[in-house]
Amino acid sequence: EWQSTCQLSLIAAPGILWFLMFAYIPMFGFILAFKDFNYAQGILGSRWIGLDNFRFVFESNDAVRIFRNTVLYNAAFIVLDNILGIACALALDSMSKKRHVKFYQTCLFLPYFISWVVVGYIMQALCSHEFGLLNTLLKRLRLNGVQWYNETKPWPAIIIFAHLWKNVGFKTLVYYGSVIGIDNQLFEAAKIDGAGILTRARVVIFPHMRGILLLMAIRQIIGVFQVMEQPLMMTGGGPNNASITIALQTYKYAFEYYKMHYSLALSTVTFCLLLILTVIYAFAERRIDQ
Repeated sequence: EWQSTCQLSLIAAPGILWFLMFAYIPMFGFILAFKDFNYAQGILGSRWIGLDNFRFVFESNDAVRIFRNTVLYNAAFIVLDNILGIACALALDSMSKKRHVKFYQTCLFLPYFISWVVVGYIMQALCSHEFGLLNTLLKRLRLNGVQWYNETKPWPAIIIFAHLWKNVGFKTLVYYGSVIGIDNQLFEAAKIDGAGILTRARVVIFPHMRGILLLMAIRQIIGVFQVMEQPLMMTGGGPNNASITIALQTYKYAFEYYKMHYSLALSTVTFCLLLILTVIYAFAERRIDQ
């Protein structure tokens, strides 16, 4: 037994060391949220300033926009992701030929593996003012081209569309797996009673999917404060901070403005909010299991 324990400990050691080095030890840096960080003086030598960094973060000109964009983007992601995922899952389930199901599954799921870096380049190819596909089509129609990267209004819709194109396939796969796990006798009984597709979905499918729907929604809510890749790769937070989010602003404070103390202050706020949401998620998961 002792030898078995040692062997398992050796196997787990690299993973434990990785987490210690890159996850737990860096957490010591959160004290920068309460300091006026100076690179020459270091973490321990920098001056303590209390809650001034938090005051700066919340009183900055873009504070309201940052939190508003983060909440609105994720509200759209949560609602549209789940609606389209369920609709596509029901559409796949209604197909009689399995080869058609496999083909559409592949088409829907393939964008999920595409990096946001690649998606950003695709957006540049579409929206470039001089050589973009959209402006080329507009010029062919004898219409004036649009300077997409200077317009603030289209980008929230473009980012939401790109997110849905990339992620709906994953939601569809999850929900389709839940749908095909429902006993066929329930569907047959509903058909005998004259229930149509929408009625079968309301009476049979949704009650059996309630658990997975709740868990997926809560997982997305926890990810509310982690939206960074989409706006970073597509707009860099612009134009005019129209697509800035909490996670992206944290990145900008640290690696563009080199204000680590502001970045850590915003990260600390994010951590506290995520901790609350994680507790809610754990509580909801326990209730579902019961």
